[in-house]
Amino acid sequence: MNSTINRIEDMPVIDLNDYMGQDSNSEQVKNLCKMVAECFHKVGILIIRDPRAQQKDNAEYIDLMEKYFESRGEMLYAGQKLEDEKPEYHYQVGVCPKKIEIARNHA
Repeated sequence: MNSTINRIEDMPVIDLNDYMGQDSNSEQVKNLCKMVAECFHKVGILIIRDPRAQQKDNAEYIDLMEKYFESRGEMLYAGQKLEDEKPEYHYQVGVCPKKIEIARNHA
């Protein structure tokens, strides 16, 4: 297990091939699970390689997200009401209008 994960640049790539078809009690899977837990604990994310995911699907998904956010931006700047705006949930989901979210000073 890599105990020097402190930055994204240090992140290991978790290959799901190593998990699939393995006995969940094997030492290899236990070590991989420890690595996953360490990644979440130290940096809060995982970098995963899934052999079932195709690059074409990834590109289509990114294109879909780009179109979605571009259209929402155009609607916002045109002054239209966005259905994704959810003040009743304190903007914890959906879009947040300008000057609503203000970062706290943690200094």
